[in-house]
Order: sequence, then C-alpha cells, then structure tokens
Amino acid sequence: MRVETISRARFPGANTPAESRQHTSPEKLLTTGQVAQLTGLSESYFEKGRIYGYGPSFIRLRPKSRSGAIRYRPEDLQRWLAERECNPEEVCHD
Repeated sequence: MRVETISRARFPGANTPAESRQHTSPEKLLTTGQVAQLTGLSESYFEKGRIYGYGPSFIRLRPKSRSGAIRYRPEDLQRWLAERECNPEEVCHD
C-alpha cells in the first residue's frame, strides 16, 4: 500500500503564524462571564442583549441549537464598545 503525503504549502495559511491568520482561535474566544467582567456589566445584560439584539456579535458553538455555549470574539467586543463611545462635547443619545 502506498501512502501519499501532501505538502502543507498547498493549504492556504498553513505556514503562517497563528496570530496572523484572519480567524480567531478558539482559545481566544471569550465567555459571557469574561465579557461581563471586562466591561463591568452583568452577565444578564449580555444574555438579554443576545435576545433583544443590543449586545455585541456572538458565536453559538452549536448553531442549529437554541442552547449551547456562547462565545465572543475580542475584536467584536472592541467594535461594539467603540460604537458606544461618546464625545463629551457632543450629546450622546441611546
């Protein structure tokens, strides 16, 4: 039996460092508790935000299910926070 090996060079991104790839590695994803701790808001705020659409973008690890683990990409959280930034010289509205 002959086994053929395939060079890693044939796969895009296979030889690039992990930090330079476009996707976020699973170990960098944040839980709801971590996001709450980082922002000073409650976990409940983010749980309700997922339902009513005012929270940051999130990932459901079981996409076909209404249950399962929820994770947040750090860059999505940063974008969401930046969208809420107010200039003290201007009036900010909710």
